[in-house]
Amino acid sequence: SDERFKLLKDTRGFESIHQCYTSGELLHISFKEQNEMKQKELLDYLQQKGHSNIELKEVVPTIEDCFIGLINN
Repeated sequence: SDERFKLLKDTRGFESIHQCYTSGELLHISFKEQNEMKQKELLDYLQQKGHSNIELKEVVPTIEDCFIGLINN
């Protein structure tokens, strides 16, 4: 998205998000419940909030992701 701070705030406001944080130019997110329908719902929700050029990509969590997850719990 072209407005990263607004994207961060809006993504955190989506009910199915477990955690969301920035990492460079990217947002790292995890869902409370992982399934493709939630990803589609998130994309639709963010588009309704005025965001465009959004791409979701599933990745294997890094050690940093695991650490952030532990300190946030």
